[in-house]
Amino acid sequence: MQLHIYGNIRKESDMLEKHYKDTFERISSEKRERILSTAIDEFSSNGFDRANVNVIARKAGISIGLIYRYFDTKEDLFLTCLDYSFETLESVISSTISSETDPLTMAEKLIRAIQFHSRENSKFTQLYNEITGDSKSEYVDMLADKIEGISAKAYTAVIENAKQQGLVREDC
Repeated sequence: MQLHIYGNIRKESDMLEKHYKDTFERISSEKRERILSTAIDEFSSNGFDRANVNVIARKAGISIGLIYRYFDTKEDLFLTCLDYSFETLESVISSTISSETDPLTMAEKLIRAIQFHSRENSKFTQLYNEITGDSKSEYVDMLADKIEGISAKAYTAVIENAKQQGLVREDC
């Protein structure tokens, strides 16, 4: 199944599948990081349509043939970049939530961690803004739901924790 960013829309369950070939898993983590970082730079700077896979390959120091050995399509590379950015945000949030039991302190740390993550990973934010800012994309709602759902789950966990401690009313 191919994803067409400005055409057919994938269901959210399709977004959860991996978008790369097994060969991508077998390369070194440094090489994976380099490819994804380069691709994120290209997509966030130029948008999906103008992003060039040849440029990504050259800047990552690999051949275009290797890119297509790791990904079937440009769309799959793009989706892998999105998944990587989502996983990075989830990791930051998860480590923040697990480190504190006081709900007010946890909420403050969560807000600060998300702000710090956004500043430190501004390309992720640009990538998100580039895609969700394109009114032509039928894909926008799904991406917005996914990224906003990551932080919403965290805030929900903070509130549930506060309820369990009796710090927040049960009907909140």
